[in-house]
Amino acid sequence: MTRYRLNSPPVISETVDGEVIIINLDNGKYSSIRANSATVWLAVVAGNTAEAILAECQGASDTADANLSAFIDTLRSESLIVETEATTATSPPQAWADERLTVETFEDMTDLLGLDPVHEVDLERGWPVASN
Repeated sequence: MTRYRLNSPPVISETVDGEVIIINLDNGKYSSIRANSATVWLAVVAGNTAEAILAECQGASDTADANLSAFIDTLRSESLIVETEATTATSPPQAWADERLTVETFEDMTDLLGLDPVHEVDLERGWPVASN
């Protein structure tokens, strides 16, 4: 049973009005996750296993497992989440059912985000100390 966490520090996320905005500072891509997909995202990064999320999903069809697996695979392939050794999690969502889980990823700002001075920061010494 694999658990995941946000791939921090290169990935940051914020939830605003039910939409999760995720920015990968390594590659400049940003993603948007909405509605029930946002609920499932929060459960995944909180350390819930796919099995726990599916167990809480009332009335899920046979496609729910494949849908959730594809969602997690997308998050992993975009380097938004990484496996964790954590053994605790928050309560998983109960009502995403058979809605297709989606991640919209945008690359139109990759060049601009690459210019951000945070890329020139030494993470051990912190910002605004530039790395050598």
